[in-house]
Amino acid sequence: MEHETPIADYEQLATFIDTLINQKYPGISAAEHESMRTTAIRELSGKINDAVFEAMGDENTTALSQLLANPASDEAAYQAFFDAAGVDLRAITEHVMTEYGKNFLADGGHNE
Repeated sequence: MEHETPIADYEQLATFIDTLINQKYPGISAAEHESMRTTAIRELSGKINDAVFEAMGDENTTALSQLLANPASDEAAYQAFFDAAGVDLRAITEHVMTEYGKNFLADGGHNE
């Protein structure tokens, strides 16, 4: 899930990370920015995915794996699945992004 994921919108994450990098490191080179951006998006996406799986519970993990493996699955199918599982993707994503942003700006730029 290095790029697009059904759980978190890549463009939303990229915009968020770009804003953080620009706030913390104004004037860095384009190459440094892109390297940091790629790493940070991967970290943030992983944290969001982890939080969603934790909220979902084990009983839904297998069903989600099957949904993800189906190339015919679309955004509506994912949303219906998460709604049925009682998972509020927006709330989880906003919480994780807020925490990630605070940590990113407070530390060395990475949220290990």
